[in-house]
Amino acid sequence: MSKTTVFSIPFDDVSLEEAAERAVAMSEERRSAIAVTPNAEILLAARRDARLRQILQRADLTVADGIGVILASRLLGQPLTHRVPGIDLAAAVMAKLAGKGESVYLLGAENGVGEQAAERLQMRYPGLRIAGVCGGYFNINEEETLRREINAACPALLLVCLGSPRQEKWLDENAGKLHFGLGIGLGGALDVFSGYKRRAPVIVQRVGLEWLYRLICEPRRIGRIARLPLLFLAAAKIRLGGNQA
Repeated sequence: MSKTTVFSIPFDDVSLEEAAERAVAMSEERRSAIAVTPNAEILLAARRDARLRQILQRADLTVADGIGVILASRLLGQPLTHRVPGIDLAAAVMAKLAGKGESVYLLGAENGVGEQAAERLQMRYPGLRIAGVCGGYFNINEEETLRREINAACPALLLVCLGSPRQEKWLDENAGKLHFGLGIGLGGALDVFSGYKRRAPVIVQRVGLEWLYRLICEPRRIGRIARLPLLFLAAAKIRLGGNQA
């Protein structure tokens, strides 16, 4: 499986359909594989956080979530051709798993959001089984109970929506203790699947401006968005210096 390296992170430059097929195949193996969907913000964080960077490097499947990653890859001279938003990947995988009568476990978000997401997902994907739901505000004393519940269900898909880098680190820490097919860190995806939040219109998604739509809807994100040009500056510096990172 060929990889395209961007800021020392090996990406699978595959289409949404190809990524979903690989993800489903991994889920059927029940070997606790991990998929990651870095956007520009996560790439920037990984340059400062060695542990997060190592987790991304070890992932079984890595796809470029946002347009920022695509632009950075072009600046580095290692262009990625496919953008695969994590939420679209999860949706495509669940659609395929539903046809097989497979299961998904939903972990994260505020209490009640996961349950609402579960109801809507079962309506959207008849045949998909909900193996369990747990809110994201669990404490360390509740983790063992959570692990036992996941292991008892052994879901084909484990969606961990705790925000980055917490979700990636939690999956990395627990994969060896858990029995599931494929785990994916998906940030605020349960808010969308539940209907609590809406995605940008499809045309906005297609032109790569979903980040701008989210900024308009959530102005408090401005601080996070303002740091992203640092990624492009780093890419330009590396390209001019002739060294990949």
